[in-house]
Formats: sequence, structure tokens, C-alpha cells
Amino acid sequence: MEINQKFWNKFYLIKKELKIPKPSSFGSFFYKNFIKKNNKVLEIGCGNGRDAFLFSKKTKNVIALDQSKTAIKINLLISRKFKKKIKFINKDFIEIHKMSKIQFDILYARFFLHTINYKQENELFSLIKYLKKKNKFIVGLEFRTNRDVLKKKGKYINKNTRFTDHYRRFINVPKFLKRIKKNNFKILYFKQGINLSKTKNENPNLCRLIFKV
Repeated sequence: MEINQKFWNKFYLIKKELKIPKPSSFGSFFYKNFIKKNNKVLEIGCGNGRDAFLFSKKTKNVIALDQSKTAIKINLLISRKFKKKIKFINKDFIEIHKMSKIQFDILYARFFLHTINYKQENELFSLIKYLKKKNKFIVGLEFRTNRDVLKKKGKYINKNTRFTDHYRRFINVPKFLKRIKKNNFKILYFKQGINLSKTKNENPNLCRLIFKV
């Protein structure tokens, strides 16, 4: 979505000294429990690369995508500065199917699902099913739910979608879980609630979902 791209390009402008950012709480959890040595990891919507940098401590096979040219540019600068061999690529997730040689054990996306609309969610599921033909992999997701307090803010788009300074779609978790089960994906971990990614200013209602395809 073009509006979101403009927002994130501005958001990720260099404001401080280049350094490796602190990983997310979900990234740390996922790293400890699901990342194995030499796993091939593909991250969608990597943002400032915080979790990709963490994963690279255990494996040298990390590819991280983001639509924001600014975010990727900064991540590459940090990667070079600290001699990290992470492939940061400025691509939309729907272009993954064109990357014919790509193989991975982990597909990871934090705070990504709630930034795309339902049509794009359909494209994501189509992509996962397409990739399943070539790979057996684990998918790790963390996203905002329709119980999140931010749903009360911003311009009303539809029942579960709002626009503040950028687009957000608040996910109906029971419906999403039905979709996972309908596709015969095996759920390895599930948790929903607050205190999963608490900051000084926010304590969002999130869903952590990890499944095998």
C-alpha cells in the first residue's frame, strides 16, 4: 500500500548513530524456541531489522524483505558496519514466488499481518500454499487483534480496519485460526492477550501464532 510505504520511509529515516536495534520480545521468544543452528530464515516486513539481526547470531542464512527503501538502506549500512551477512532486500512479499532459488525452514513476520488488507492476506495464504510444494517450513506470526485498544482510534474504514497515521487491520483471531486449520496447517504455539510486547506508551492486544506447513 503506497500510503503505508510513505509512512514507513519517513519513520525509518536515520535519527541516531547506526547500531543494531534491540530485538522484539516475540523475536527473542522465537529465537530461543524455534530457530535452530543453520536454519534458513525468510522474514517478511523486517522493518529496522531488529529480529533479523538477532536470528543471524544462530544462522548465517537470513533473508529479510521490506517495502520501505529507507529501512532496507539503513539495515544494509548497519549490516556492513557490524559485518553481518544478512540479505536485506527491498521487495513486496508477493514477489517471493519469483525468487525461484529461495529455500527456507522459517517464514517469519512480526507486526506484518495487520498492515495488509484481506485481499493481500489471501495472497499471503496462496503464497504459503505455493511455497509448501517446495518446502516444509514453520511460519511465525505476531499481529494486532480486534481486541486491541487502538481499534478505538483513527478513521473508520470498516469493522476491523482503521487509519491513523497509517493503515491497520485488527485481526479476528478465531476466524484466522479456522483458516489455519482449514488449510491443514499444524499449530505449534498459540497465545493471545496483552503483556506480550509492552512498551512505555503501549500494551497492545496481540496474537502469537506459530504453525507448520
